[in-house]
Amino acid sequence: SIQIVVGYLDSAFLIEPSRPSLDWIQTGLRFGWIIDPGAIATYELKGHFEAIAEITGSSITDGAGDFMGGVSALLRYNFRNPEARVVPYVQIGAGIVVNDAYKDETQGLIGQALEFSLQTSVGLRFPVSKDWSVDLEGMFQHISNAGLDDRNVGVNAGGIFVGATYRFGRR
Repeated sequence: SIQIVVGYLDSAFLIEPSRPSLDWIQTGLRFGWIIDPGAIATYELKGHFEAIAEITGSSITDGAGDFMGGVSALLRYNFRNPEARVVPYVQIGAGIVVNDAYKDETQGLIGQALEFSLQTSVGLRFPVSKDWSVDLEGMFQHISNAGLDDRNVGVNAGGIFVGATYRFGRR
C-alpha cells in the first residue's frame, strides 16, 4: 500500500506549560507491506500485521527552527479484514529526524541536527472503494538524542492526522 498523511503535532500535549514549545505540521509518505496474509482468515479479530517504511517532512510552526524531516520503520496491526466498513489499527515505530531547531542554543529541547524518534498511533481507515480509503489517526511522538548532547530535554508531541491509502494487488 501507499499512504499519505498530513497532521499537526503539538508539544504542549501532556507537558507542563513552562516547557519550551515546539509544534509542527507534518506530511508523511508511507509504503506498507502485509507480512502475514494468512492471518486474515485465522485470527479471531480477522486482523493482520503490516510493515511500513515512512518518509516525513515537517514545517515548524511554533518554537525554534523551521524544518524537520526523517525516515521511520513502523509496525501496524490492522484489527479487521481490509474489506470491513471501518478498519481500526495501532502502530509503533522508530526512526531518525534531521532538523534545524538545534541551531538555536537558547532552547534545551533538541541538541543536535540528527535526533531519534519514537512514535505510537491509533487510527481508523474508512474504505471508499475497492482500493482506496480515507484515514484518521492520532499520534504521540517523542524526539530526542538519547543523551548524545547536553541539550536533550526532548520533545513529546501529540496530534491528529488525516490521509488517504491506496492498496495494491487487489483482485
